[in-house]
Order: sequence, then structure tokens, then C-alpha cells
Amino acid sequence: MAARRKRRKGAGPPPAVSPRKAAMEAAPAKTKTRRPPGEPVPASPRGVFLRAGLVAGVFYPYLVLFADEIIALFAFALMVPLGLFLDRVRYSRQKRRYEEKRAGSAKR
Repeated sequence: MAARRKRRKGAGPPPAVSPRKAAMEAAPAKTKTRRPPGEPVPASPRGVFLRAGLVAGVFYPYLVLFADEIIALFAFALMVPLGLFLDRVRYSRQKRRYEEKRAGSAKR
């Protein structure tokens, strides 16, 4: 059985001021507002492009194999605007339900 190595100690005393902490203090403060739990996240084009890319990677070979390449490209060209539209519809629906739920709990 191999002998266990001893844990190395630090190479010297700790710095008087942490470089990371100093950089955080020097950087402008970002005030990121946190959402309350359960509040829906708005639709973003980044998510739509990511989803369209994943679907394209999976289905493109099948469409090229069973259909014409032009049809495959046309299908994926429709995917992004359709995805944006569906994400907006989903978000507005979730937002409406969230606000109804909040209004319902305020009445009690």
C-alpha cells in the first residue's frame, strides 16, 4: 500500500489584502434585482437560438436524407421566429397566471 502524502502548507503568510476582494471593491457595483420565487422569466432570443440549434443538429440529417436540402433549410429558417413567438406566448401566459395567483393570495 502506498504511503499517503503530507498536505502541503501555504508558501508564506496570507496577503494583508485579498486581491480578489480588492478587485471586487474597485469594480462598479452591479445591482442585480432578484426575482421573487415563482415569477416567470421573460423570453430571450438566446434561449430560442440555443433550442433551434439543438433541434437543427438532431433533425437536419433526417430532413436531408428524407427530403430535399432546401426544405430542411427552410424548416430551420422558420424555427427561430416561431420559437420567439411561442416563447412570448408562454411567458405572457405564465405572467398572467403568476399575477392572478398573487392577487388571489392578497385577497385572503
